[in-house]
Amino acid sequence: MNIQIIHGRLGKDPEVKAVGDTTVANFSVAVDKVWFDKNKEKRKRTEWFECSAWGKDAENIAKFFHKGDGILIRGETETRTYDDKEGVKQYARSVRVDAWEFGLGKAGESKGAGGGHDTGRSGGQASAGSTDDIPF
Repeated sequence: MNIQIIHGRLGKDPEVKAVGDTTVANFSVAVDKVWFDKNKEKRKRTEWFECSAWGKDAENIAKFFHKGDGILIRGETETRTYDDKEGVKQYARSVRVDAWEFGLGKAGESKGAGGGHDTGRSGGQASAGSTDDIPF
């Protein structure tokens, strides 16, 4: 089973482009891990996840999300390979989004987890909380 669930903040505005007759939005999500070391000092590490959404999901993510906004996504990890300038094979991993929800709000805001909106879509089919129903 290949499932990623990521709850974090966008590192920059989604980059949108047309690929054939569909739209893709590429964006990065930062997830912070906070802990206390043996000296009781607070430590923090940030993990970055490269993500892509396609079709209507791409359009809606680009419309509703900007740098710093919280997002909850579900998707699968995809690995692609390419040869760099020296001909050495390189690997790049990203998460292909198949469902999403509004997350934490903007950095510094206190909306609470989930933001009260369920706007996920799955497999190209609108869920009960489809973004087509968003009142704004």
